Amino acid sequence: PREAERAAEEADREARLQALAGSVRPHVEANPERVIQATAASAAAAAAAEEEAVGSVGGGGMPFRPVQGFRDDQVMSDMRHKIFNALVDAGLQHSEYGRKLVLAATPAVPAHLKSRVPNLGNAAHDLPSRWDGASY
Repeated sequence: PREAERAAEEADREARLQALAGSVRPHVEANPERVIQATAASAAAAAAAEEEAVGSVGGGGMPFRPVQGFRDDQVMSDMRHKIFNALVDAGLQHSEYGRKLVLAATPAVPAHLKSRVPNLGNAAHDLPSRWDGASY
């Protein structure tokens, strides 16, 4: 009797679970093509990669991304850089003498004139900033 009661409870429980599963199951038709098609995100990534390839060298677009650093002539205009290069050539870049030389050298433009505010110090010293609209 007890086993029959358990079996009946189990069958009732299974029937309720099947009814619940049927009520929450999405009702969509089988479409194998939909499963393998590109998602919106993967299609956007492919389009961006194609656009970047068109913009690469020989593709007719912008050849390189904008430079976010310094040009060679800007780096070489700094006396500290020139002194350090000479010290490297002489093998003295790690010496106390070399450290003092580089620290004693004055920068190309004093730090207080390197302003991030548009037209405040940069134009007079030919230091283009990202606000000047200068192209690198």
